[in-house]
Parts: sequence; C-alpha cells; structure tokens
Amino acid sequence: MSADSLAPVLPQAISHFLRDTRRRLRLHAALTGAGYGLAVGLAFSVAICIIARLRPLLLPDQVLTSALAAVAIGTILGLLVGATRPLPLRVVAARADHDLGLRERLSTALELADGTAHSSLAGQHFRETAALVAGRRDTAATWPRPSRDATLVLAALVAALLALLILPNAQTTAILRQQQNQQLVQAAAQQVAQVQARVTARGALDPATQQALQQQLNQLQQDLLDGKIDPTAAVARLAEAEAQLRRVQDPAATNRGAALPKLADEFGTFGATAPIGQKLQSQDYAGAGQALKDFASQLAALDPASRAALAQKLREAAASQAATDPQLARQLQDAADALDRGDIAAAQAALNAAGDQVTQTGQALAGQAALSGALGDLNAIKRDVANGVSPTTANATPQLPRGTPGIAGSPIAIGGSPVPYNGTPFTGNGTPIALNGTPVYGSLNGTPISGSPPPNATPVIVPGQGQGQGQPIQGGQPGQGQGQPGQGQGQGSGPGGTAPYDPVYAPTLPGGAPGQRQTIPGQGGGDTPPTGTTQGAGANTNPTVPYNQVYQQYRDQALQGLDDPNIPPELREYIRQYFSNIDPNNPAGQP
Repeated sequence: MSADSLAPVLPQAISHFLRDTRRRLRLHAALTGAGYGLAVGLAFSVAICIIARLRPLLLPDQVLTSALAAVAIGTILGLLVGATRPLPLRVVAARADHDLGLRERLSTALELADGTAHSSLAGQHFRETAALVAGRRDTAATWPRPSRDATLVLAALVAALLALLILPNAQTTAILRQQQNQQLVQAAAQQVAQVQARVTARGALDPATQQALQQQLNQLQQDLLDGKIDPTAAVARLAEAEAQLRRVQDPAATNRGAALPKLADEFGTFGATAPIGQKLQSQDYAGAGQALKDFASQLAALDPASRAALAQKLREAAASQAATDPQLARQLQDAADALDRGDIAAAQAALNAAGDQVTQTGQALAGQAALSGALGDLNAIKRDVANGVSPTTANATPQLPRGTPGIAGSPIAIGGSPVPYNGTPFTGNGTPIALNGTPVYGSLNGTPISGSPPPNATPVIVPGQGQGQGQPIQGGQPGQGQGQPGQGQGQGSGPGGTAPYDPVYAPTLPGGAPGQRQTIPGQGGGDTPPTGTTQGAGANTNPTVPYNQVYQQYRDQALQGLDDPNIPPELREYIRQYFSNIDPNNPAGQP
C-alpha cells in the first residue's frame, strides 16, 4: 500500500509527508546495511590475510587486492540490501509517530483511510493530523547512530586487517620460489616442444623410431605443461623419458654405419664408382644406394679389364666393411667374385642387394641420429632444470648408443687387433699389449698401428717361440749375462724350467737404460738347468726382462682405468678376463 493509492482519502499534506518520510527511512536503512556489509567485508578480509599466512597462496599485492575487494563487495551488498528492503507504509507511519511524538495520529489516519477503522470523526481527525504534520514537515529526522559495540567491532577488524597487511609474510618467499619453479618447468616444456618440432621436421626416419620419439616427447610435454609437478619431479620425468628412448637405440645399427665413410673413400678413389662415393661422403645414403643399383645395371657395358679393376675395388670395399657390416661386405665380395667369373647377372644382383643394404643402413643411421640428438637435448634440459637455470638445448651433446665408437679408454689388442665392443673397435692411444709377437701401439681411425719398437723401448717377453741362443740360467741362483749375436732355437725343460718367450716391446724401461746388465732370478729343483733366450749384439741391444716381472705392472695400469663410469660393464669384464688369461701364474686362465 502506498500513499498515492490513499491520496483520494488522505489529505494531501499527510500523503506528501508519508512519501518524504519513507525516502528518508530507506536512506537510513541503506546506510545501516552498508555498515553491516562493511563489517562482514572486513571479517572476510582478515580471514583471507590469515589464510595467506598459513599457506603459500597469494602474494602481498594479491592479498591487498583481495582484502579491498572483500570490503568493497561487503559494503555494496549491505547498501543494496538496506535500500531495497520492503518498507510498508504502516511502518513509515509508526516510525514518524514515534520520532515526531504524534501519538499514533498518522497510524490512525492510515487505518481510517484504508477502511481498517471506522469513525464519524474521521474527517476531523484527518484535518487535525494534516495540520500537525504540516507544522512539523521541515523538522529534521533523527539519523541512526551505530551502537558502541558495533563501533568497537569495526575498529578491531580494521586494526587487524592493517596489521596483517603491513607485517611481513613468510609465505611470500615460498610463493616466489613456486613461481620460479613453475616457470622453469614451463620453459622445459617449451624446449621439449622445440625438440619435438625438430624431430618432426626430420625426414627419412623409420616408422618405429618416429613413433617412439613422437609418443615419448608428446607425453613428456603434456606432463610438464600440467603445472602440478615441481623441478624435482620434472627431472625425474625427463630421466624416465630418456630411459624409454634409450631402449629404442640400436648400437648395432650405428655400428653398421660406422665404416660407411671408409666405403665412401674406397668408391671415391675409383672413377667408375666416384658418384657413389660422393653421395656416401655427403651422407645421402638413399641416393648412394640408388646410384649403386644404377651402376649395377651398367656392368654389362664394361670391358674385361674394367671388370677386373672393379672386382678388385669391390674386394677392397668389402674389406673396409667386414668389421662393422658383414652382410654388406659379403654382398660386395659376392659381386667381385661374380665379376671374376664373368657372371654379370650375379654381380648385378649382389650390387642391387648392397644398394638396398646401404639405403637401409642410412635410414637406420638417420633414426639413431634423431634419437641421439633428442636424448642429448633432453639431457641438457634435465641438467638445466636440476641446476635451477633456464633450460636450453644450445649446448646439447648427442647421446650415442652404448657400445659405439667414442667411449674413452685405452685400446686392448689381441693378436695385434683392438678388442671390439658390439662389433666396433675402440680407438685411442693406450697401453700397448700384444700376443703372438705382434706389438700394438694404439690405433688411428680404428686401424691398429704396429711395427718396429721405439728406440728406447724395453722388450717384454711373453710365452711363445724365441730365436737366438744364450747361456743357461742355473736353477735356484740369479743368472747374469749379456746377449750374444746368433740364431737358433732355445727350449726350457726340467721341473724348474720355464717356457720359451716371444719378445713384446713395452713403452717404458722397467730394467734400466738400454744395454744395462739385468739380473734374472732362476728356478731351482731340476736336474737339467732351464734354458732361456736372449737376443742382441752386446751392449747395443735392448735389454730384456721376464714377462712375469712386467705382467703385473701392465695389468695394474690397464685396470686403473676401469673405474671410469663411461666404460660399459661388459667391456670391464672382458678386460679382466683378458689379463686373467695371460697371467703367468695362472696358465689355465682360471678366473
């Protein structure tokens, strides 16, 4: 019910007065609601500040923004609630009667106007009430005043909020660290995405390698972008992806292609096969395979002399691949043999097979190169994340499959040839060790270097056959002497004797300077004195020492390098077994 609907009954003065009073009361209610909303907003702000000090959730500026927002929202909501709350006209009349001391005249006038009450004096009551409100219309209304308790509560909330906003928050450091860690992980995810893009851009990858790379890199990127892992978990996830990709690596594929540069050299130095060598040199293995097959189709046009020269070149090419790709070597050898027989069709078939083998090896090499590059990139990203720096792949090193060339260590040679691991020779310069009288001083590009000993090298004797003659060494007594020129065969016999030895040259001089007299302990207990061998021409000949005196020295030198973590466990056991087999105190080679 409004004053306007009662206008025909109520005098105009009473109607205007009620409308003005209702507006003032709504304003009072809005201000009161704003006060209550302010108190509620302050309470929420204090709660936000307390939570922010207990958990690393918000930075100081975020806490301030949240607190001010809570205060503003609470105040506005209180204001709106107070302003829009229903305010019946009877309540307005009762409030005006109370504030102005009208003794319920306005309330009675409303009852008479809406028919709630009836009286023959209604007209007189209306006139008297209208006169009263007309005289008091301009009287200032009483504004609501907050209670003391409400004021104290507001003051306490404001003080608590200010204290919580001003005092330092220990959680700020934790939040900043979390943000830095998250940025680090996000940067790692971006780097992984770049690695994935590079892998996608590479062509000539076999489907299995392509699928493995894409699957692992895509899943890794999603895990890093999830936002729920810290750098420690990211490092673990990167390591897991590395381990999965390493399972796809194939050392045999890499080893098969290790000697393709040699094949390029062999073909490149022969006029008819020079285009094949050029494609191999540029690592266009698919093109090289096709060129080899195209060349096979032209064999029939070669004259006998050219066929013979080509057969020789194919044999040399086969020899260059024998250690790493026996299948390709056999195909090239078959082609050479067929040319020698004059069987052009068989030679063409062998070369076609060799061309397919080169293409397949090239595709496998491309896949392994992509894997090695991706593993190197992931390793660089993992290292940077673990060190807390922005990850990058700028200085990444490809991670080759285990068992491929490039593992650090000293070459061990048996019969003059370096020991292979997974079919690949280990190159480098190390301790020369040889059997069967063939000295090995190291290797160059995987080829053992052997020949005459250095000028000051010391001959080391190992079991075998020796030439020359010397004085017998009496059992149980130290023998002394110098070698004399001569030729012949020396044999050891008797219970205290030793087997004859072959000379093997060592890089150092355990017994002294060249030409220096050596004292060699003998073995006692036999009726027939053992005989040994010496070689040389007096003081100008290199001195010799027994093999069993230098064995331990070389064994210790070789085994010291086994602590290197880059040396695979399989090779370490192989080296230990090798020295066990040549141990002079263990003729049977027992472990």
